[in-house]
Amino acid sequence: MSIIAFFVWHVVNAGMGYSHRYDLRADDLYSSTNVTRRKLRDFEIGVFPGQAVDHDLGPEKGTFSQTYLINKDYFDDNKPLLFIYIADDISSDVVGYEVTIPAQTLKAAMVALEHRYFGDSKPTSDVSATRLKKLLTIPQTLEDIRSSASYITGVLSPATPMKIVLFGSSYTGSLASWARQLYPDLFIGAVASASPFDIKVAYDPYDSVAADDFSNPELGGSPQCLAEVTKAHAAFADILGTPGGRRMLEQKFHICRGTLDNRGNQLLATQGSTLLDFDLQSNDPSCSKDYCNIARICRRFTTGQEAALDKLAAVYNTNYPIPSTKCHDYDWSQELRELEDSRNSGARRLRALIGCNGRGLFVTCDESNRCPFMRSTDRLSHRLERCDRGFGISEEEVRQKVTEVYRKYGGKGLHNTTNVISINGNADPWYPVSITQKQPGVDVLMVEGASHCYWSLHENA
Repeated sequence: MSIIAFFVWHVVNAGMGYSHRYDLRADDLYSSTNVTRRKLRDFEIGVFPGQAVDHDLGPEKGTFSQTYLINKDYFDDNKPLLFIYIADDISSDVVGYEVTIPAQTLKAAMVALEHRYFGDSKPTSDVSATRLKKLLTIPQTLEDIRSSASYITGVLSPATPMKIVLFGSSYTGSLASWARQLYPDLFIGAVASASPFDIKVAYDPYDSVAADDFSNPELGGSPQCLAEVTKAHAAFADILGTPGGRRMLEQKFHICRGTLDNRGNQLLATQGSTLLDFDLQSNDPSCSKDYCNIARICRRFTTGQEAALDKLAAVYNTNYPIPSTKCHDYDWSQELRELEDSRNSGARRLRALIGCNGRGLFVTCDESNRCPFMRSTDRLSHRLERCDRGFGISEEEVRQKVTEVYRKYGGKGLHNTTNVISINGNADPWYPVSITQKQPGVDVLMVEGASHCYWSLHENA
């Protein structure tokens, strides 16, 4: 049995009323025997046609069809167990190994539930900011999970009462844990992968972990690499200060001429690891393309005699190639227009609204957190401008909404919720706001060297 399967076995058995509890150690779990994997058939599409548009008003005031995927390959009707993975958009590969491996071991049916307003699960055709601020909320989504679980249980028609464990990754793992907190009689447990619980407005530690990753030899990093990456971004920031410097940067990085004269564009073009065109939180040590992971990027920054800025440009232009007749356009005004667009139901806009509407966690980058990227004291205000301009949610309102979420669900303490597993990787910039220390009712698993939800995609993580 895999490590994660063993953890989930613990949650399921505790939830089924077993009188004994286990104080498991990581060494105990690593010695467990792996099961032989059996190929899964495709998930089937299902629809819950009676989901309430607005749970405050009830289904009698309007319903919509919420889509889910279901697989019963392993399901044992005599010991009915259901794993529900909370997704945003759903697809055949959205359910990761942290769900499928224990499902085989424990003979569970699996469901991937689509988040309201994503994919085909549209409560309303109206996606204006006014409508989304009321209906695309954490409480509405948690009620969706409750009512969908009851409906799907009826579809499966088990011979004995169904036991349900919720799963989620990142934000949806928080939802899984909060649903377990609110509806403990319906859900026997929750497994949260790389999920934030210490909800706040400004999230400073993200780039502190980024700095640790670039200096970590186990990931292919080094102190020299961190120093060079930081130096390159500092050089970019310094050269931005003059018109001639901006033209030089635009030419070197193939950015459209004049783009960098606007401060909003500057911050957009340099947020996080954009100038590496590399998603740090998805670092994959096994990738084989040029500059696709920390090790390959660090190899470039720690060899050769070029200036650090030239090495940065080499990585960027390799990872983000563009024909010589075209250029990269970072247009902050266009970004805001897309958020303002009341017809835009794209996932990026929806995720931005969720952040502004209570989830928070806006990443900063300044001297205080050892950020290896372009540091600026106006990063937070720039990110909050999306909320104000895009959705009419002021900074004060963002802070109020975030505080309400923290108080309602209890931060890392989860108001003493039990039977929750929190899985994290110590190379993931999000782990500081997750639960990484055992506490009564919550078990933890730290995957050494793993990035954000790495174990979901890699069977032997």
